[in-house]
Amino acid sequence: GRISCTSLQAAMRRAGQNPTDIEVLDIINRIDDDTGYLDFQEFCYIMQDLNKDLDMETGYKETFRVFSKDEEGCIPAEEIKFVLMHLPGKITYKEIDEMINTVDKNQDGKISYSEFRVMLGAVPLLIPDNPLSTNQEMAKEKEVVNSEKP
Repeated sequence: GRISCTSLQAAMRRAGQNPTDIEVLDIINRIDDDTGYLDFQEFCYIMQDLNKDLDMETGYKETFRVFSKDEEGCIPAEEIKFVLMHLPGKITYKEIDEMINTVDKNQDGKISYSEFRVMLGAVPLLIPDNPLSTNQEMAKEKEVVNSEKP
């Protein structure tokens, strides 16, 4: 079977992805051999490649949940130190401290999920470490704007 390049986005959505127009064009430019169609094997390759990234993210989340025991959804730096010191291999306290200081961007002594991902080698997320406070701030701003309306 073949999938026309114009039908690729719809086929990807039926397969569980939600690509943007730009992402679809990028895929077509990388894969299409000027026939205007992708064969089933090429489509499977695309979907496998996209799911690989999703699978890594799931792994990061599951690993983070194992260590995150506090109510804020963070891992205390001391917990990370304890785990790293008990792994096989030679890692020093100094190396662990350097790693935590590098990853703990806000220097609060806790590792947030976004910081944890970076520690595992993932690309940094562009989300606030405490989205709840951001939502609360937006709600307050909305109240101020609404109270200023006549």
